[in-house]
Amino acid sequence: MSEIEEKKETKQEPSIKRFDTVIAFLAVELIGLVLFGFGGVFGLKFLQLIAIFLAFLAYPFLSHNVDSMTMKANAKWLIPLAVFALLGSFSAFFFVYYGGTAGMFSFILYSLLQFLGILAFFVLGASIRYIEPLKREFIIYGLLGALGLYVLLVTLYSLARYGFFYAARYDGMVYYYDGVLFRIAREGKALMGFSFSEVTIAYAGTPAFILAASGCGLFALKPKEEKIKFIVVGSLALLGILSLAFMPHKLSLLVLLAVYAVMGLIRLVHYFRERSEIAKKKWDFALKIAFFVLIGIVGIGLILLFVETKTGLLAKIGLVKEGNFFGRIVVQIEDVLYNGSANKPFLSVSSILFGYHPTTLTVHLERIYEFNVLWQNGVPAFLLMIYLIFFFIKKQRDYLFEGKDTLGEKFVFIALILAIFIRFSLFDDEMPLIHASEQAFIPFLSSNMHYALMALLGLTYVPMKAKKKEVAAHE
Repeated sequence: MSEIEEKKETKQEPSIKRFDTVIAFLAVELIGLVLFGFGGVFGLKFLQLIAIFLAFLAYPFLSHNVDSMTMKANAKWLIPLAVFALLGSFSAFFFVYYGGTAGMFSFILYSLLQFLGILAFFVLGASIRYIEPLKREFIIYGLLGALGLYVLLVTLYSLARYGFFYAARYDGMVYYYDGVLFRIAREGKALMGFSFSEVTIAYAGTPAFILAASGCGLFALKPKEEKIKFIVVGSLALLGILSLAFMPHKLSLLVLLAVYAVMGLIRLVHYFRERSEIAKKKWDFALKIAFFVLIGIVGIGLILLFVETKTGLLAKIGLVKEGNFFGRIVVQIEDVLYNGSANKPFLSVSSILFGYHPTTLTVHLERIYEFNVLWQNGVPAFLLMIYLIFFFIKKQRDYLFEGKDTLGEKFVFIALILAIFIRFSLFDDEMPLIHASEQAFIPFLSSNMHYALMALLGLTYVPMKAKKKEVAAHE
């Protein structure tokens, strides 16, 4: 049994238990508001402050239910998360972005808030799982309800402004705004703060995509035994699917289908794995092999892309061309390795460690958030992020097979995590506003979906049990 749900012999202190329902309600409400994007960019700063405060209040539920040796055993594996949060928040790129020495106060304040916010949402998610009155279905209703309300409002407004299937009906059509040409089929509506704005269609469809992916929970929810959950999840997921279809954003629908296929495959693996102990051992071995093969593929691919900046090998065989997908990724890597120097005479230690930061920022953002993190935060942050991706893949596997939630609840949470990860790995848009006069820069690491992801990762985190020799040494 890998999950440590065992409580200490001493019961929770009355001062903690007295406020468990209030803390649970506030935590779910907070994460729901984050998913809704309440207040826009500046509203999110306020929600970060509340998350830090709530994390302190909720942490005793975690510390009173997980023994100290288990806490220490898990802390060493989570140190990279803290370091990543630090490097992802304080970078040379954002130092320049906030105005250099002139904007030092803003840089320190916002970076510190982001660093603490990332950790706070993870701790908050990990802590509320131990609040007994907080049932998992309440979390599901709260999070999907917030997403559903956002998607409903934006969908109704988009239909009123554009009509049904506008991206297909108006494909190729344009309009002019302040003398600049814009393509109707490439934009959508989003609630930015307290007003609707025109954004890229990929950004506009993100909440609907994540809501639609929650329907993967239907693969494991039991219609008779979990009737209300089945209806709520199915109805809200359908709302997300219809929102995407009414645009329509075909690529989003195709990727959503792939998410359902992956979750369907996971459901089959779970079914066959649980048939017998022999099947369990065979599937565990197969999953372990697949896991390390995936690590190998990613590792080789990254090495080839980094080496490409010197060798040009991939360019010679036609994979890397100026302006194509791999070509743009290589440009980002060159920016980091040489800090944007065209001649590339020497490696730039500062940009390698802390991100791209020339005097005049030339934006080379891509649709893959992982490489945007590399570009903005440097190689150490990027490598830590790759480690964390594989670490949390393993933790999701532990949660699926060893967590104490119902299988349907597990599938809803895992689907939400997978949807956020896939969406921003393929459709990340950090400058989404269409009209330049109201442009805003929204990095993934400081976006509402990243904080929601951290809370979900904390909520589904299954603590690793301390080794017997560590426990014996402690005793």
